Amino acid sequence: ITNLLESGLVAGGGIVTMLHRWRQSLWVADTFTIKEYSTWSGRLRSSTIYDGGDPATTLQPTFTASRFGRNLLITSWFGNTVQIWNPRTKEVVEGHPDFAVPVNAIGFNGNMVVAELMTGSLVKRAPQTMERVVLAEGFYVPSGLAADRSGNLYVADWASGIIWQVYV
Repeated sequence: ITNLLESGLVAGGGIVTMLHRWRQSLWVADTFTIKEYSTWSGRLRSSTIYDGGDPATTLQPTFTASRFGRNLLITSWFGNTVQIWNPRTKEVVEGHPDFAVPVNAIGFNGNMVVAELMTGSLVKRAPQTMERVVLAEGFYVPSGLAADRSGNLYVADWASGIIWQVYV
């Protein structure tokens, strides 16, 4: 085990590794910022701060982050939004401020899959459309999401402790 960071995170909630400017970076969703760290040294490379603007165009408080192609998929239950954020330009590419308390989101087969706390549902949305498809419902607190290369989708229910496989 190597300790990359001594301290400095408020509430790290999502962590993603990806190439950025020909080097590997570690991106961390940390409540009011997205931070970029060197995976080699642990040094902070950049920090983008929530500025209180429009949820459709400016970064909202960040609670989870996942890879979405060359971008990051960010959820904010404070901002009630899911955002596609470009780590190269540090800009919101697309904002979806109409989810019912999104607590996590991942890319799955080119779509966004979002865990909504308020509806207890798992929702799919193509990034270019506003079409909403409920994949599964009846969860108490849908939280953790994962997908594998075989096309399996999983959701953890924080309140019940059950991990569900969702057939799509």
